[in-house]
Amino acid sequence: MEFFGLTAAEAIVVLLAALAGGAIRGFTGFGSALVIAPILSIAVGSRIAVPAIILVLFFSTFQLLPGAARDVNWRRVLQLGLAGAAGAPIGVYGLIYIDQELMRRFIAVVVAAFAIAMLAGWRYQRAPSPFMAIGVGGVGGVLSGAASVGGPPVILFLLAGPGAAAANRAAIIYYFFFSQIVVLGMYWFEGVMVVKVLWLAVLMLPAQMIGVAIGTKLFPKANETLYRRVALGVLLTIGLVTLVI
Repeated sequence: MEFFGLTAAEAIVVLLAALAGGAIRGFTGFGSALVIAPILSIAVGSRIAVPAIILVLFFSTFQLLPGAARDVNWRRVLQLGLAGAAGAPIGVYGLIYIDQELMRRFIAVVVAAFAIAMLAGWRYQRAPSPFMAIGVGGVGGVLSGAASVGGPPVILFLLAGPGAAAANRAAIIYYFFFSQIVVLGMYWFEGVMVVKVLWLAVLMLPAQMIGVAIGTKLFPKANETLYRRVALGVLLTIGLVTLVI
């Protein structure tokens, strides 16, 4: 039996990944693509997996926008978001023309490296400059278009600084929202949004939205330090396992 081009076992694993990724994202503002991308890329290839994930993330972001609006730093989000929008088209062309196996390995390396960097706990104390924010946003846009993992440089940039957790989470949520609009437009223009992509997005969206709702409820209640370590530990394991498969 197959579901949207996946075997029954693959479909179950993808749904569980979407649910877990949604819960992590609802709490931290990020994490879904890092959980889902390595798994779905193995099953269907990155050229199908990446646009399906971006589509799911875009629609589930609407759950997060109202709650994050009260904490968002619009100046910082605009710096990151405009640069990300400029970098996204470069990444989309990378998705189309780069070898899929190479892209899968690249996704795994990004996931593992990001998790290790965050677990190390390095932070800087000074407020980041606008030029730094623009540079990081641009790199994130390229990675979003190419591999659906544009978050790592932006998240590391925000979490390594002195900003409060609520403000960082809000900035991450809105950055992704603006960059996803550009990326999805480029995917459509380049003919990447094929029927299989849409069906996979339909399959994953309910599980993702349930996970986001769970994570959002946990955000004001849970121990942030412990949850952050657990989430990054899961991401590191997924990245390393995917890299050696």
